[in-house]
Amino acid sequence: MKAYAVNLGGKAFIAKSKAEASKNILSYLRKGHTNIDIDVMQINWYWHKRHFSSLDEMLIPKNNVKYAAKLLTDLYLQHGDWQKAVRLYHSAKPYHHKQYSRKVLLSWLGS
Repeated sequence: MKAYAVNLGGKAFIAKSKAEASKNILSYLRKGHTNIDIDVMQINWYWHKRHFSSLDEMLIPKNNVKYAAKLLTDLYLQHGDWQKAVRLYHSAKPYHHKQYSRKVLLSWLGS
């Protein structure tokens, strides 16, 4: 997990600074793209931007992790299953979340 990690429509990169990450994200947004995963916890801009006052706030690692922890906790409390919470954290669509969930489970198991 890296600060200023950005995934722009499937193309991942790690910016050297918050300013660089912000510049790249804003450029992508100006082109009409909104499928952007941002910072340490890869919070998706399209689905979660309303929970942040600005892009800059979302790019602060502490804020990014705090929001992700709350989201995962809320999903767990709603569904009563950590694996399901992890799947839904990534995507509500099985096509997208199955491989992600598997990677997380293997990481938990130490593989």
